[in-house]
Amino acid sequence: MNCKISLLFPTIFVVLGVSSAFAAVKNLGVVGELYQVVEPNLLTELKQQAVAKSSVEKDAFLKRVKTY
Repeated sequence: MNCKISLLFPTIFVVLGVSSAFAAVKNLGVVGELYQVVEPNLLTELKQQAVAKSSVEKDAFLKRVKTY
């Protein structure tokens, strides 16, 4: 008897928990207007910053070499 009760309660909690989780999922549709994303690509920006930084470092290095 004790074994049946110990299996019954977790089973009830799992069944009720799963059914309530699926009941909460609904398609609400589209509300309002949709707009295109206008922010720039992060990868492109990082590449541009890396190129700019490397050219500045390259210029500084060449200046140090020339004055050495």
